[in-house]
Amino acid sequence: MSGIKLIFFLFPLKKDDANTTNNENSLPEFVGHVPNVTVQVGREARLACIIRNLSTYSAAWIHDDLKIILTLQTHIITRDPRISLLEESQIDSQTAGSYVGLNGNDFLPQQMPGLSTEMMMMNRIRYFILVIRNVQFSDRGGYMCQVNTVPLLKQIGYLNVVVPPDIIDHESSNDVLVREGDNVTLKCKARGYPEPIIEVCLFVCVCICM
Repeated sequence: MSGIKLIFFLFPLKKDDANTTNNENSLPEFVGHVPNVTVQVGREARLACIIRNLSTYSAAWIHDDLKIILTLQTHIITRDPRISLLEESQIDSQTAGSYVGLNGNDFLPQQMPGLSTEMMMMNRIRYFILVIRNVQFSDRGGYMCQVNTVPLLKQIGYLNVVVPPDIIDHESSNDVLVREGDNVTLKCKARGYPEPIIEVCLFVCVCICM
C-alpha cells in the first residue's frame, strides 16, 4: 500500500485559531465508533467514520500501522488504486448507521438556534466511508480516522483479513500403495489465516463377497 508517510499530520490549528474559527458548541465529534471489520481476502472492505460539526476542520484516514495518509477530506492521497471514498451523495442515515451500529435517529442534526444557513451546512454530519477493494492479507491492521482539532480527535478501527484454508498439494502426500501390516507416513500441508486445523479421516473399503 503506497502513500505519503506521516510525520506530523495536517499541522493542527493553534488553540487561538481554533477558538476564533469554531465556538465550543460546534467542535467536531464522532457519531458512533469506527468499527472493526473482518473480510475474506479478495473481497471489499468498508470502514466508516462519521463526524458531526466538522465545520472548517479536516478529516483524514491513516493506516495506523504504516503511518501512511490514505485520504484527506474527499481527496485520495495514496497511490494505491484500490483505495477510495464512498461518495457522500450515495449514503443515507440508515446505510451509515449500519456501518457503525446505530439507527437513523442518531443522525438527526443538533438544534442550534441562531445559526445561519451557512453555519448549519458547516455543522452537518459528514460521512467518510473508506473503501478497500480486492483486500490483501497485507492490508490488515489499524485504520485511523483523524480530525485536526487541538488536541487531535481520532478513532481507530481494525481490519482483519481471513485467508480461506487451502491444501498445498506439492507438500502433501499422494496416493500410496503398501502391503498390509507395513507402516506408512502421510503428510498433509495446508495454508490459511487463521491457521487451519487439519483432521485426518480414515476411509475403510469393505469388500462383501456373495
